[in-house]
This record gives sequence, C-alpha cells and structure tokens, in this order.
Amino acid sequence: MKIATGNAELFLNSKQLKSLDLFWAGFIIYIVTATVSITGYVDVVICQGIGVIGLALVIYAATSLFKVKFDDQYLQSVFSVFIIWTLITIARGFAFDYGSLKQQFLDPGFGVMGYLAPLILLFPRNIGFYKKTVEFIIVSGICYVLFVAVFFKDMRSYDVTDLLSQALVEYFAEMSKPLLFIFITYYYHSNKQRIFAAAVLLLTLYFALVRARRGLLYTTLFTSITSFILFLSNTKQKGLTILMSVILVAVAFFYLSSKSGSKGGDIFTFLNARKDEDTRSNVEVSFYEDMATKDMIIGRGINGEYYCPGVENVMNNTSNRNVIETGYLQLILKGGIIILVLLGLILIPAIIKGFFYSKNVLSKGAALWILLWILYLYPAIGNSFYMYYLLVWISVGICYSKKIRNMSDDEIKEGFQK
Repeated sequence: MKIATGNAELFLNSKQLKSLDLFWAGFIIYIVTATVSITGYVDVVICQGIGVIGLALVIYAATSLFKVKFDDQYLQSVFSVFIIWTLITIARGFAFDYGSLKQQFLDPGFGVMGYLAPLILLFPRNIGFYKKTVEFIIVSGICYVLFVAVFFKDMRSYDVTDLLSQALVEYFAEMSKPLLFIFITYYYHSNKQRIFAAAVLLLTLYFALVRARRGLLYTTLFTSITSFILFLSNTKQKGLTILMSVILVAVAFFYLSSKSGSKGGDIFTFLNARKDEDTRSNVEVSFYEDMATKDMIIGRGINGEYYCPGVENVMNNTSNRNVIETGYLQLILKGGIIILVLLGLILIPAIIKGFFYSKNVLSKGAALWILLWILYLYPAIGNSFYMYYLLVWISVGICYSKKIRNMSDDEIKEGFQK
C-alpha cells in the first residue's frame, strides 16, 4: 500500500532532518557524558564541559524544531496550563549560584531538563520523526553494550555494599530501556532491530538480577510481557511461538548465568537477600509527616525538600532530602497535586484515543507506553531527561494525532522503511 503523495507533512523536510540529527547527536553526547561522570574513571570537569556542548546542541536544534501547532484543541489548552505550572515550579526555589546551575542543567535525572522534556511534544508529529527516534534508540542501545563491555566486572559485583556497581547498573539501564519501545511497536522494525533489542534487554535483566534492582527488573519484565500481549492480540499462532521461544531463551540464559556465579554468590543471591526488604515505607511516612496541606497541593518547587530522619543526604550531610524514590510523590514534592492532575488530564485521554480510536499498532503501542509509565510511578521516578520519559511525550503526540491514528499499519511500515 502506498502512502498518499499529498501527505508530505507526514515526513521531515531537509532542514528538519538536519536539525533532528543535531538534536539527537547533542542528546547522546549529553547523556553519555553524564553517565561517564558517575563511573569515577574520567574527570568530572571534562565530562561536564563536553556535556555543556551536548546540551547547547540540544537547545539550538530544538528551537528550530518547535512548532506551536496542535492536532487537538483540548490538548493545546491543557498542555499550555501544564507548561505554565511547570515553569512556575522551576522558578520556585531555582538557585543561580554556579554549583546549583551545574547540577540543574547537567543532571538528566533530577535537573531542570527533566521538567522541560514535555516540550518535545512540539516537535514535528510525523512518521519521519518517529523513524529518526527509533534510529536513535538503536544508537542508545549500542552505547549501552559498549559501556557494559568496558565496566562488566564493576557491574557484576555481588557485594551488597558496592554502591558503584549499583549506580552503574541503574544509570546504564537508562540507555537500554528505550529499546522496549521497539518491542511495543514491533511491526514496523526489521528482524535485526528486534533481535538486537531482545539481546540488549536480556543483558539489562541479567544485571538487574545481579544487583537486585527490583524496580528495573519489574519495569523491564512487565513491559516485555505486555508488549507480547499486544503482539498476540494482533497475530495468531505465530505470535505464541515467538513468545515461547523468547521465554525459553531467557530461562536458559539466566540458568546458565546462575551456574557461573563468583565467590560472592550466584546471580540470585543478592535478589533473594532483598526480596522482603522494605526501603520505602519509612521514607514515605516521613514525607507525609513533613508535607503540609499547602505543600501537597502546590509542591515546594524544583529544589523542594522534606525532612527524613534516619536517611542522610550525602550532598549536605543533613536529613533534608530533595528526592523520594516513589515517582508520584516526587512529582508532588516539586509541583504538588496540581501537576499530577494536569498530567492526568493530558495522559488519560491520550491512552483512550490510542487504544480505542486508532487503526494501527503504533498508536496502541504509544498508549501502552504512556499507561505503563503511569503504573511505574510507584517503583520509579518518572520525570527525567532520559529517552524513556521523552518517549512518553512523543507517544502523547502520536495518540492525539487523528491523522496518525487513522493510518494503516502498512502505511506506517512503508514510512519507516523509506
């Protein structure tokens, strides 16, 4: 099936292509240097200097890609209010000293760029953009494999107290988790892309088990399972065969890995030790005790903190924490219940439109990605300037676009292969 020639707006022009290549190049520089800086093997100042260059490229390219034109009047209204409230949240408590500015702009996990990530919704909402996004996801996966090759011994530590190993597993996974999007939108990608995504995600699961990162384990496994359910809903017995094959390969992989444990134990030792560990309840109780009604409603701004006795903030050696590992509470800490409500007003209709008012896997996959992100707000912090969160807002654009939702799978697949 051919895509209508009149649908030129479904693809990028040459200027947009150059800007998008520049954006993703800057983004990968920014993320890679931020990741390298936590390893301790490269001077942090060097990483920050290169990170600034990457961020400058991101901002420069983004300004030429922004298009304040919405496919849906409702989305335009609510998103405008959401952005205004986000800017107010950023302004409240924003510090302008040199150290704070570095932290705010060069920390993709907790810095200001995570709050500005939703602006990617203003990028061109067309097949050309989505194709380029998938290409970057593959590059991100390649970077993950390279990092694993270099830091394999550090990541495979069975020492419970090895904080570097834990950090490497968690931060490196930010480059591998986006490959789950290839699983969810399986129909449009080549077998090589699917196999590569599966291999990288198995590697991610392996290290999640080694370091007993339960949130990473849960999100990766659950997303994989739900993507196969989406796959099965659109195919017949072939889907079941592929599913069973992947399960058998995964079981064999983890069984063989468990037999090759080091002196510190096997692959499941750390996970078994942590299976009943509760690291959240006391922190959440402290959060609720310290937050007044007003704080719960409007939040405490981008640098908002809460008093958490018994848990020391290593940055200032106090019990005042600016992070809570429960994602929806992190949003409340900074922007209050207001920001949660505004998110719901945007994301819930997107899910409904993508699931029930679309004709293709891309829209349904985008809706599933948004839904899973909402579910993962308990075991993980949701908003950041990593690809995983950017894909949430890219998915919002897909779900609100009537033109994209009405395209057939064959039309979209042809677009991805152009």
